Amino acid sequence: MKRNSIRVGISIGDINGIGPEVVIKALNDSQILLDCTPVIYASDKTINFHKKRVHAGDFNYVMVDSADDIKIRKINIVNVWEMIVQHLESTGITYKLEKQVS
Repeated sequence: MKRNSIRVGISIGDINGIGPEVVIKALNDSQILLDCTPVIYASDKTINFHKKRVHAGDFNYVMVDSADDIKIRKINIVNVWEMIVQHLESTGITYKLEKQVS
């Protein structure tokens, strides 16, 4: 019997906090995709930066334009803002917001 996949919207919170790391580590086990379809609202550049930082090379996702376009049983990212990593210090990351994605 095939179960329906629940869509779960996830915000990473403060990009300088632990949110991106927690989301990546929590979703890095593909077993979670048997029960839900995660939709992360974040910047793909932020996710990629933290993915490298926590050595989660096998963390894979698809980019979608909106929640209407999600791919079932995949990790989806809706790019809600565009930014570039400007500076990395031991105290955190500095970002420059390029534009809000509408």
